[in-house]
Amino acid sequence: MRPDSIVSDFDAQLSPAERALLDRARDFSRRKVAPHARQWDLERRHPTEALRAACGEGLAAVELAPEFGGAGLRFSAKMRIAEEMAKDDFGFAFSLVNHHNALVRISRGNPALAGRLVPRMLRGELVGCAAYTEPGHG
Repeated sequence: MRPDSIVSDFDAQLSPAERALLDRARDFSRRKVAPHARQWDLERRHPTEALRAACGEGLAAVELAPEFGGAGLRFSAKMRIAEEMAKDDFGFAFSLVNHHNALVRISRGNPALAGRLVPRMLRGELVGCAAYTEPGHG
C-alpha cells in the first residue's frame, strides 16, 4: 500500500468535524507557518506569535472537552493535524501538540486551576509545555 493511499484511507475514517478541522489546520499552516519556518529555524526562535494565532483559530483544543471550549475530537484527529502541520515545520507542530496536551491535562485536574488557566491558554495568552525531571538530574 502506498503512503498516500494510507493517509487517504485514514482521512476517510475521520468525522466531518475532524476533516473540517484538518482542512483549517492545513490552510493555517500554509498561510502562517510555512512562509516563516526557515527564518524561525535560522534565528533559533520559538514561533510564539504563530502558536497564539493557531489558538485563535481553535487549533489548540482538538481533544479538549466542549465544556471547556474545545472541539472534543479524537486523539487520531489531533495526530493527523500535527502530521499535516509538520510538513511545513515539525517544530511548530510539536509546540502546538505540547501546548494542547498541557491544556487538556490542566482541564482534567483541579477545577479552580482549570478555570483560571484554560481560557487564557485557549486564547494563546499562556503557552503550555511539558517539563520532565528525574531525581537528582534537573
